[in-house]
Amino acid sequence: MMPDIACANCDGPGGEVTYANQVLMPLNGRVRCIDHCIHHIVAALNAGHVLTTDCCCGHGEMPGYIGLEDGRVLVIFPSREEARMYDTPESNGSTRSSAEISAWRPPRLDGTY
Repeated sequence: MMPDIACANCDGPGGEVTYANQVLMPLNGRVRCIDHCIHHIVAALNAGHVLTTDCCCGHGEMPGYIGLEDGRVLVIFPSREEARMYDTPESNGSTRSSAEISAWRPPRLDGTY
């Protein structure tokens, strides 16, 4: 189960604390607002020429993600234990099916799924 609040810098999607703590970062010729708890990962990827397109920390309600320019998506879990819940059922006895795992998609920029 995801924690209620991802970190002290987030108070949920659209929250005042979340927006007040976003980090302004120049990416791909534009200044972007990046969630505080993942900005260091986004900065490292871009510094290593792995260009990012969008991201969200998940705000404690879902796994976070970072979209890559080549179309792949990095999923960020709050803990190793949470990530293991998304392993294949055969490898860890999880009740989540492979279909559930592969059906997960990050939200669109407008907040819809």
